[in-house]
Amino acid sequence: FSNDIEKDCIDMRFKLDLGMHPCKALQDDYTATGLEVFRFGVSATTSDNAGLRFLYTSSCYSALTINGSTATCDSEVKGYYGITTKIEIKQSFEKLLSNGWWQRLKSWDGTFYSYHASMYNTTTVTSSGTYHVRTSTKVYSGSNYESISHYSNNVVH
Repeated sequence: FSNDIEKDCIDMRFKLDLGMHPCKALQDDYTATGLEVFRFGVSATTSDNAGLRFLYTSSCYSALTINGSTATCDSEVKGYYGITTKIEIKQSFEKLLSNGWWQRLKSWDGTFYSYHASMYNTTTVTSSGTYHVRTSTKVYSGSNYESISHYSNNVVH
């Protein structure tokens, strides 16, 4: 989806009318019942991902724990069985700099041909500061995908 909700609604209706919507369950419902029972529009807006529903992604989770000098990074992405075909994850361990920007200290990549994916990695913390884990993911249904970034809570070490 884009920041232009009206355009997104028009695009969704166009794909449904052509029988080409990437979400098979939605397309099947639309084809079976027709336009009369569907409503396109904005029901709510939010400043974060809370309450948003994605087409191919059920949930995205990031966590960071630091024990001594060992940081444990945990990321999990779940899609929908029968819809999600592939998940790409870039997991990044990042430190907050004095200028307010985040510096990537370490990252790991993974590709999973499933509707569920998880990554668990450890690294060494060499200095005090504020850290988090960023999970950047592309969740696919066939060749279509949506991109999502999720951040763990900040951990002060």
